Formats: sequence, structure tokens, C-alpha cells
Amino acid sequence: MNEYETLETVVAIPINKLVVDDTFNCRGKIKPVDVIDLANSIERNGLIQPIVVMNIENTGTYKIMAGYRRHMAFTVLKRTTVPCIIKSKMDEKAQRIINLTENMGRKDLNLMQEAHAILPLIEFGMTQEELVRAIPGTSRGWIQVRVMLLKMPAAIQEEAAAGIINQIDIRDLMTLKLQNPNNLDVLYETVKRIKEAKLLGKKKRIKTFETKKPAAKAKHIRRRPEMFAMMEHIIQSLDTTTLASRTLAWAAGEISDEALFISINYECKQRNIEYFIPEMAI
Repeated sequence: MNEYETLETVVAIPINKLVVDDTFNCRGKIKPVDVIDLANSIERNGLIQPIVVMNIENTGTYKIMAGYRRHMAFTVLKRTTVPCIIKSKMDEKAQRIINLTENMGRKDLNLMQEAHAILPLIEFGMTQEELVRAIPGTSRGWIQVRVMLLKMPAAIQEEAAAGIINQIDIRDLMTLKLQNPNNLDVLYETVKRIKEAKLLGKKKRIKTFETKKPAAKAKHIRRRPEMFAMMEHIIQSLDTTTLASRTLAWAAGEISDEALFISINYECKQRNIEYFIPEMAI
């Protein structure tokens, strides 16, 4: 059982007492045509899993937290009541986790729906580690890809929602974006090539940027885009800003000597190492 859930009794609640919030539901607005098969199944076999709701104090109504498709199916069937599990009062973060977890366990969400679903949780201050623990079936890599997608232009997000762009593409596009921070046309052209390849039925992966394998072992002075790409890689991989990423930021001219010395001092304190900021920095 998810840590945010509690066992409650199933009760029949009048359908007009249930509050639908399409902006809360990670699937967005549910259309009647989307639930025809589900409605037919409920008509034949009954509802297997009640929807999950929470009482809205002093209103006599209930907010739907999970089960928007089932609610629409009951609406299509013109039922007057819906079997519900009433959850104890909880904060919005917990409500959203229930909504996302329940939806992921049923009909697949697309990448953009999943990204939109975790965005409010990130805004609540949840780290990637906390998200992995709270959302069953996910991993740090799963979270990272969706965070990357949220940083992409809207047109590219739409292609992800349509299934044109997959998780590998998103990682490659993020690297390309970091290497070309002021040139979005490079991203659009790459997505165009990916889309054309899929329309032609090509299964071979499209290269989103030129890579030279020997370069990984070569020693040379790095350009700022390369530094930013490495910074993002370190932060995404470790789910935190590290001394390594701070040093790259310093080398790229993004932070001052003083800021880096403060970061070094913090790391030393964490390891019980005595540290003195150089006199030249004082």
C-alpha cells in the first residue's frame, strides 16, 4: 500500500455530489468517447474498483482524486450513484500522488501527461529520490526524462504527447539543447528528422547530434556548452548540485571565486575536514 493511502469503506455517492477538476487529473479532460469500452464493461460486469474521493468540508460534495474515466463512464451510463472510497483529509501533494499512481496502474499515460503530473510535485519541493519512493514503478531515470521534457519547447512537448518522441530521443535532445542554448532551430530540425523517419517506418535510431567516440578520451580545453552539458549530466545523475557541478559552473564563469570557496567549505564540513578559505579570496 502506498504511504499516502488509507483503507476506507466503499459507499454509494450521488453522481451530482462528485466534483470533477480536469486541471487536477493527470489525464486532463476526459471525453465520453474515450470511455465507451469502459462503460460497456461496467454495464456487463459492474465496477471492479471504486473511484477515490475526498470530502470537501462544509459543502456536502466530494473531490475526485482517482477514477475520472470511471466517473465519465457512469455519466455515459446515466447512473445516479457511484461506488466510492472516501479518503481521509490530506494535502494536495498526497492527493496528486494518488491520482498519478492510480492512473499509471491502469491505461498508459503518454510522456507529456506523466511530465505534467510530476510538475506540481516538483513545485511542492519533492526531490527526484522522493518522487521515486512515492510513485511505484518509477526510477530516477524515469523521473529525469520527464523533467527534461518539461524543459523543452511546447512544440516538442506536443510531439512527445503524440508518441513521436521517445525517452531516448528526449535525452539526446536535452544534450543538443545544452550544446546549442541559443539555437532552438537545431532542436526543431532534429525532431523533424525523427518524425519523418517514423512516418517512413524506419526503426533505426536517428542521431540527434554528432558524436565522436575518441573525443571522450581526448584531453582538450572545453567550451562553455560542453561544461553546461556536463553540469546537467552530473546534477541529473546525482539528483543534487555537487562540488563537481559547482566547479564546472565556476570554470564557465557562472559563479564567483567566493561562491566556489563557500561550496568547498560546505563539503569539508560535511566530511569533518578543516578548511580555510585562501587569503586571496578574503
